[in-house]
Amino acid sequence: MEEILILDDDPGFRKLLETILTGEGYHVTTSGTVAEAKRSCERKQFHLIVSDLRLPDGEGLELLRWSKEHSPETPVIMITGFVTQENVMACMRHGADTCVFKPWSDMHELEEAVASCVAHTQNWKRKFHIRISCSSFLTGNGKAFIITQILME
Repeated sequence: MEEILILDDDPGFRKLLETILTGEGYHVTTSGTVAEAKRSCERKQFHLIVSDLRLPDGEGLELLRWSKEHSPETPVIMITGFVTQENVMACMRHGADTCVFKPWSDMHELEEAVASCVAHTQNWKRKFHIRISCSSFLTGNGKAFIITQILME
């Protein structure tokens, strides 16, 4: 089950996102501050982070930068009600996978962004594991190579 961290200062909105994403089959952890989110990331590896841009103790960009330094493979979706070209460019420049704008008439855009990021990460993990398996097979370090050698004798 994929682990998702939600960072938003609005408790009602955090609960709404948690309810929706839990209903989609994800395990969700929520945080209301950048500091709390960093502590959560230090305790657990997340498959995705969904972060608001403006927070009481800083900006979501701070968590985005921190995440890219400590866990660069973890995708980050930024959400904001402050839609400006400057905000969007800052999110992309610092490595956000996408930026979703509030308010929403429905949650479909965010649900699609989450599903896309999770699928992309799963695809890369699958490719990585196949690559490692093939590498082990070809270099003679894997069980498949040893079995093949025994069968060929």
